[in-house]
Amino acid sequence: TLQLKPIPSPFVEINRIPATNVDALLATMARVERSHDGAVVWVDAHTDMIHSLDLRPYSQGDAVAEDAWQVASASSDQTIRIWQPMLGRMVRIIRPGPLPQLAIAYHRSGRWLASAGQESMIYLLDADSDRILDQIPTQQDWIYSLSFSPDGTVLMAGDWLGEVRSYPVPEPLTRMP
Repeated sequence: TLQLKPIPSPFVEINRIPATNVDALLATMARVERSHDGAVVWVDAHTDMIHSLDLRPYSQGDAVAEDAWQVASASSDQTIRIWQPMLGRMVRIIRPGPLPQLAIAYHRSGRWLASAGQESMIYLLDADSDRILDQIPTQQDWIYSLSFSPDGTVLMAGDWLGEVRSYPVPEPLTRMP
């Protein structure tokens, strides 16, 4: 286990942007994406704070309309929500576990994503059907950060105590196209 000391980092806080104010929401999400700062965002679709955002990657061969790109958000309201910011709407709600979801990361293929939070479990979800493909039990404290290795075979998880651990991605998922 690698021990890291927590360091303060800047964050963006947006207080209750009404979902009807699509222009403000889109502008804020675009600014957060460009800044690469951590974000605490409140919007009317979530009922509590958003702790993590991730932009879904698409392969070059994927035919994706410019307005169809997606952002996932993990929140204290125990949900992951999938957004189409260019259309100004939330498109899906996922409830992978019984506790707040604090971290989310898309796999580099964009075909699936990982989610974790206040429980000792990492959920691996199909990005299109929202089905739980697998679960990785952990012995970590609340997980606040997730990231995949460049080759997509290892998932790193950082927790409240400053520990970062690596978990092998289950083999059937690494073979998915």
